[in-house]
Amino acid sequence: MTQAASGTHRRGPLWPVGTEFINRQDLTDVDVEENPRVTPAGSLWKVVECDQKKHVWHLVCNQTGAWIGADKHRLLDEFDPCPHES
Repeated sequence: MTQAASGTHRRGPLWPVGTEFINRQDLTDVDVEENPRVTPAGSLWKVVECDQKKHVWHLVCNQTGAWIGADKHRLLDEFDPCPHES
């Protein structure tokens, strides 16, 4: 497996803590009280943690309070980097 395929490169994760993304479609989850929550498409998400051993990035949307763990494939499929991150 190449470093790029694993989601890391020589200097660390492809998307370090602080990297911002925008979701392409509405994302639905539940809040801490088990109430349905929708984070609308176009919401800003920020990488707050990267588990390099598991190749999982943890993102938070401050607008809705949603928190997800996503692998490289989910990030590439469901999110776009913010324009200032490109």
